[in-house]
Amino acid sequence: MTKTANNLRLFVAAGSAVIVMVIFVIGIIQSSISAHTERHYSRVAEEMNQNVARLIESKKKSTLALTLALADNSTIKSVLLNSASEDSLVASSQHLSAELRKHTKYKNVWIQVIDRAGVSRSRSWVDKYGDPIYKVRKDIQQILKRPHVIETISVGKFTISFKSIVPIFAEHEFIGVVEVITHFNSIIKELEQSGIQSVVLADKRFEDQLTKPISNTFIDGYYVANFDVIRDDVALIKEVGVEKLINQTAPFVTKAQLISTTAIFGLSEKPVGYYLQIAPLNQIAFPETEALIRKIILSALLIISLSFLFAFVLYRNKRRIEQQQRFIQSVTDSATDLIFICQRNTISRANKAFKHSFPSLLGQPIDSFISQIHSSALFSTEHKPNGQSFLNLSLNQEQDLELTIEGTKRYFSLNTQTIPGDQKQYVLRLVDITERKQVEQTLQLSASVFTHAREGILITERDGTIVDVNDALLQITGYKKEEVIGQKPSLFSSGHHGKEFYHSLWNDITEKGYWSGELWNKRKNGDIYAQMLTISSVKDGENEGYFVALLSDITTIKEQQKKLELIANFDPLTGLPNRRHIIELLHEGMANAMKQMKTLAVFYLDLDGFKDINDTYGHEYGDQLLVTLANRMSKAMGQQDIVGRVGGDEFIGAFFEEPNSVFTDKLHHILEQLAKPIFVEGYKLQVSASIGVTLYPQQRSTDADKLVREADQAMYQAKLAGKNRYHFFDAEKDQYIRGQHQALEDIRRALERGEFVLHYQPKVNMFTGQICGAEALIRWQHPEEGLIMPGDFIPTISAHPLSVDLDEWVILTALKQIELWLHSGFDIPVSVNISPLQLQDSEFSKRLEKLLHTVSPAARTRLSIEVIESHALENMSTALNAIEESKALGISFSLDDFGTGYSSMSYLKRLPVEELKVDRSFVHGMLNNQEDLAILSATIGLAKAFDKKILVEGVESEEQGQRLLSLGYQEAQGYFISKPISADQFIEWQANWKAPLSWTYDRDEPALMI
Repeated sequence: MTKTANNLRLFVAAGSAVIVMVIFVIGIIQSSISAHTERHYSRVAEEMNQNVARLIESKKKSTLALTLALADNSTIKSVLLNSASEDSLVASSQHLSAELRKHTKYKNVWIQVIDRAGVSRSRSWVDKYGDPIYKVRKDIQQILKRPHVIETISVGKFTISFKSIVPIFAEHEFIGVVEVITHFNSIIKELEQSGIQSVVLADKRFEDQLTKPISNTFIDGYYVANFDVIRDDVALIKEVGVEKLINQTAPFVTKAQLISTTAIFGLSEKPVGYYLQIAPLNQIAFPETEALIRKIILSALLIISLSFLFAFVLYRNKRRIEQQQRFIQSVTDSATDLIFICQRNTISRANKAFKHSFPSLLGQPIDSFISQIHSSALFSTEHKPNGQSFLNLSLNQEQDLELTIEGTKRYFSLNTQTIPGDQKQYVLRLVDITERKQVEQTLQLSASVFTHAREGILITERDGTIVDVNDALLQITGYKKEEVIGQKPSLFSSGHHGKEFYHSLWNDITEKGYWSGELWNKRKNGDIYAQMLTISSVKDGENEGYFVALLSDITTIKEQQKKLELIANFDPLTGLPNRRHIIELLHEGMANAMKQMKTLAVFYLDLDGFKDINDTYGHEYGDQLLVTLANRMSKAMGQQDIVGRVGGDEFIGAFFEEPNSVFTDKLHHILEQLAKPIFVEGYKLQVSASIGVTLYPQQRSTDADKLVREADQAMYQAKLAGKNRYHFFDAEKDQYIRGQHQALEDIRRALERGEFVLHYQPKVNMFTGQICGAEALIRWQHPEEGLIMPGDFIPTISAHPLSVDLDEWVILTALKQIELWLHSGFDIPVSVNISPLQLQDSEFSKRLEKLLHTVSPAARTRLSIEVIESHALENMSTALNAIEESKALGISFSLDDFGTGYSSMSYLKRLPVEELKVDRSFVHGMLNNQEDLAILSATIGLAKAFDKKILVEGVESEEQGQRLLSLGYQEAQGYFISKPISADQFIEWQANWKAPLSWTYDRDEPALMI
């Protein structure tokens, strides 16, 4: 029975082998024929690609040859040398194009002649000439700068085409260029004669650039450049997909056609287009395959014969393998380590410990085990080795592995051996080394942090003796490690801090366990530097432990901070305090005058004749004069006195004295010093000064700004009185007040009669060219005087309750206009300006809420409010409340005229505004004034630091916009963009608005063709 059963098993095995071999033979025949066919198609496609590449290269060379011939044409040269008219050149170009179409294969040739100034002098396809073509053609700009030959294929607004540009010389002098453009049509026609249809595509990244496509046919964004497009070919390409055709390395074969794709390159590495060839399969000849099939069948019969022998050998080996497996299983089950056997890349056997840890891996490929390994020295590349590679790499050596067992990460040491006498079976043993590995990792992490930390680390004994430092500390201090170990931290002392400082430091460490702060220390070379230092007390079990200091060098930050303070507070030319800082000093001076019961004399000084010196000798001489006079004034002032430059030739100062006679003595002395001539490079420069003076304290309440305004008014009186003198402010004059009353009454009547109108000035994004909003600006349509600007009447009511009524009219009118625009489909935000009284009025938000409820919720959200910087800071707490209450209604705020006030960065941080509007005064002189440029650059840095939007006012030229974009500004308004206009004019303007090309032109895009 046993023998019969064995024979039966052998018969079954042999029969199975025969069936497998038959199936194998059929598969080989099919795959061989298929592979043979694919290789033949690939060779045909390669020949097609080589042929079209040759045709393209030939067309490029012939186009260049034609261009070179035209570069020597006498008619073209005579026109460029102005000895012949453009009309003759246009006629000649058109005649040449016609002759080429008639007598050659060049049926589509376009010729253009451009002079050395970049102006088109002739186009063969249109009578237009005389336009500066270089402005829109980057390749023309390059060849004008450096005459050279350009031979390429590019995409323009009409199609993809061949282009050659050749410089023209007359008597070795560069006089212009000639450009010849040809089409792919001749190549398409030539291939049609051999039965191949062609489709030329321009890459889809040029879709927006093709503004006037000749064929007007696109497939998935790719432009079809054929003049005569075959619809069946287009339908086939659409069905297959352009992306699939251009990304597939092998030719694409349908039931009836073979499609081959050739990339078309220009000057860049990326293809500008693709040449698709479609060949019918019935025209492709196939080699005979019968001989190949006969060889395969004979080989298969031999394999079938051998299969019977294989079945017999298989049976004999089976029992021996079973015995080996039983023996190995008994040995491994007794081990505590994880042991498993891998046979033919499959986990065939495993001990109990392995089955417990990985119950699902038995019978699975070795790759299933490899996939659970997180890391190993065996994985030196980006991908894990698979199957046999893993076994070969780990054979006869120990490797550490990281595995996850039951959700816990564990580490093992792997040892791989082969079974003696059977090199195809591998025994893998995993020894758990998790505890040892965790200890090693902890030690390595601590050492790595200490060694590679960018901050300096210093460890001392409790008595202060340095026991270790890291490399970062040595780099900061300049010492070597052996020079520091065993020393005390006093080695780094700079002497800048006294005993009280260190006493407080050690008290914090004793009480809190740490100290953190800034400290000035000394490097080995003697340089003093600033550091941010944290000292912590670290205990070592029951022992006293150590002190650990963590420090970083902040010297650069301190220096930058100092530079920012200088920029913010001092005039860069004279070194005197600027307007912002002088106002702060005046506030301090007023407080000291009240406290010390002294008189403070505030003066406003303007130089007489300074403009004439600037106009006559230039700004460099004017600047030297200002520096010299500023030094003279500084020397003429007392120790407690102050003086600062507030702009141009204007200065503000103050004296602290008791008797008034001393004031006059100092004023006379300043006038004398400023009137003395100075000599600059042999030129005698001389000016005088007009000074206005006001005194403090006064009977009525006042502040520093008002004192400056009073002194300014007095200075004006000094100029009217003849200049080179001083004049004290007369507080008793009431003529101005009476004039104010009359002006207020006129404005009140105008408001009642409806004489005020709103004009809207656009705000745009210079980079994208998009309209991002509008500012509503009030105008007085006076029945007699015509349109009056706000600067002529707003200052009159700025501190009067009438300004509140006018503000409410502006807000309500703007809201209604927003509502009208929304109904017409025009949606932009609109900002309005409010008076300083609004911010000081606790009822402002309630009145604003009533106005908002007169329009729809959509219109409310489009309204924003602009407040002037100095007004927002007059009473910070009240202004903050007003702004916060208004923001709760959905209204956003902008800080207008930013940079002209005197707010500190702390105030800017507190103000809940979303946007900063940089004052126009900085833009006006930015192209010639480095101070304005520096302020603009610093301002955008502040906006980024405080996460504020930023908009710049007063853009009056294209060049200013370019420079502002280079500084990082994008949103702007100004007369170059548009003056304030009526609501109806605004709609017409926005339909025609287009930003200058220099603002929006992307230099990374390919140059546009004609």
